[in-house]
Amino acid sequence: AIVKVKDSGWQWTSRNTLRIALLRYCLRDGNRAAWWFVRRGRLCGMTAVLVLVFELTFWLVIPFPTLAWLYLPAGLIFHLGTAVLMRIHYWIYVVPAYFIFVAQH
Repeated sequence: AIVKVKDSGWQWTSRNTLRIALLRYCLRDGNRAAWWFVRRGRLCGMTAVLVLVFELTFWLVIPFPTLAWLYLPAGLIFHLGTAVLMRIHYWIYVVPAYFIFVAQH
């Protein structure tokens, strides 16, 4: 999130920034799911804001461990979305780490 804000500023929350990023994936490998998403501007705008909020506030799980129950499903949805829309499969490695926060409580 910090890199997104640093590189794009708060423009990241506009619908077009995410649309352009997803369009690159559409053009690269013909991803139909990404193309479907690109054609829905409001959904892209809303998703861009939610992604940024998720990424900027995830650290709150450390001082407030009960938030893990909120961030675990959000993280699963986020990483599933990047896997389907961008074919970025970090979720295989990152999502199991989310369970560390939940397992402690």
